[in-house]
Amino acid sequence: MSDTPTPFPNLSERDALVAYASMINTGDISAFGGLLATDFKYTSQNVLTDMVGKDTYLEFMAAKFATMRDAGLMPMADLVRFPGYGHADGVVLWQGNPPEPQCVAYVEIANGAVKALHLCIIPNPASGVPY
Repeated sequence: MSDTPTPFPNLSERDALVAYASMINTGDISAFGGLLATDFKYTSQNVLTDMVGKDTYLEFMAAKFATMRDAGLMPMADLVRFPGYGHADGVVLWQGNPPEPQCVAYVEIANGAVKALHLCIIPNPASGVPY
């Protein structure tokens, strides 16, 4: 057993998803960034390689938000009941004009931190049930 305190001992998937949706909806990486494990992993069914590292991911998202903000294409996110890949809840990401569902995000929690974020295009993100 480690003497290192767990950052958020009661962090649930739902809490992490709410923080992720807040980051997406505001473009503020601090809304989600503080919950990430140092060795955080980001995966996407649209990308062949995984991104590893909290700082790498946050730098990527900061740049991505700046680009989307400049283009007027900021995404939106909704917490949904969306069973899949061993999870009960997810976040559907919307983008475009009019907004179209793009993907669903799931998180993995380990040792009181978000260990991974997975963006999935399957199952169909439009089939999530809003809270």
